[in-house]
Amino acid sequence: MPSECKVFNRLPRCVRPKHYNLRLKPDLEEAIFRGWIEISVDVIDDTDVVKMNSVDLEFEHVKVNGKEEKFELDNDNQTMTIKLTNALSGGNSADILCTFTGKLQEKGQESLSRDFKSSVFLP
Repeated sequence: MPSECKVFNRLPRCVRPKHYNLRLKPDLEEAIFRGWIEISVDVIDDTDVVKMNSVDLEFEHVKVNGKEEKFELDNDNQTMTIKLTNALSGGNSADILCTFTGKLQEKGQESLSRDFKSSVFLP
């Protein structure tokens, strides 16, 4: 019996990313990483939600234009939906800031640990 194949869905196109600023800080003792990402987007159409790809991350805070917003994770579809308090208007831009944590993957972790300990100094 063939296994069920998951249908790929594209993200809505009401916002379009134009710049990403990503910072990651690994914690090798706990085998996790902490992250911060700021995404500058162009708002194409009016919207009161923003949907983003999200795989194996635990989000702590999400802000849009400096305002804390509620969000919902959909692990089955590997997405996060930000539910905006105030809708974004088409023709404008917006800044999305997310803080998150994730687990370091076991595959290659020994190499990652060795490389970071020998060559990278984090504040």
